[in-house]
Amino acid sequence: QFDIMAGMKTLMTAGWVLAAVFAAGAGYGRTFDFAEGKWDRGAFFEARNDDWNRGDPIVQMPDCVMNANDPKWTDEDLFKNHQADVYSSLILTNRFRGDITFSSKMSFDHRMAPSLVIAGEFATDAEGRKAFRDIYEIVLFEDGLNVWRHRRPNGGKSEIEKVAYTSHVFKKKTPYVLTVELKRKKAYGGRLTTDVKVSSDGAEVGFRDETVPAVYSVGLLGSEGRCRFYDFTVDDAALAKAWHEPGGTLA
Repeated sequence: QFDIMAGMKTLMTAGWVLAAVFAAGAGYGRTFDFAEGKWDRGAFFEARNDDWNRGDPIVQMPDCVMNANDPKWTDEDLFKNHQADVYSSLILTNRFRGDITFSSKMSFDHRMAPSLVIAGEFATDAEGRKAFRDIYEIVLFEDGLNVWRHRRPNGGKSEIEKVAYTSHVFKKKTPYVLTVELKRKKAYGGRLTTDVKVSSDGAEVGFRDETVPAVYSVGLLGSEGRCRFYDFTVDDAALAKAWHEPGGTLA
């Protein structure tokens, strides 16, 4: 004999399971919400720019984080005289290899320039502060998207090259989601290479580069203006294969 109550419980349980599956599948990965009190700062570290000798801690705002700046500066004064003085970053402690998709909802107050970062190795100074070495800086600003490759041959001053760009109108004080997709490929002749696609608000640009590091970190960077970051998302598949520095413990 069919037990109506048991049947209802079974259906309800199945419904909860399906709801959980669909909820888990609603996004492509883990999102860090940067609203005050909603994220773990210990999941990130900060890195400096040795060329500018800058790298102040990022600032918590009620609904986001922002690169360090002096509130007394007007936007135009900051743009003309203090671009190097507002450099702040957040880099995930995870280390990755292989494919990844990551993104951030971001905005700028004036003209530029919130960015996402793919970083290889880091230097550590006598005070224990980490600094970028070879990185890819993926920039969103008023006129479009730029991808800059920063290299430090022999540890010297950075050599900077624009490796990709596209024109697009991005409005100030308007949140946009900037997404980076990195895929390892075999190029002609069997050489290993990396395809990188960058997109936001319908604008898209891609490039192929054999020198993207085999092991890398990802994060965000604000400079050259007041930059606001509302969240940061990394895909689940990449996180499942990642490990934390130092120590190489699997996440």
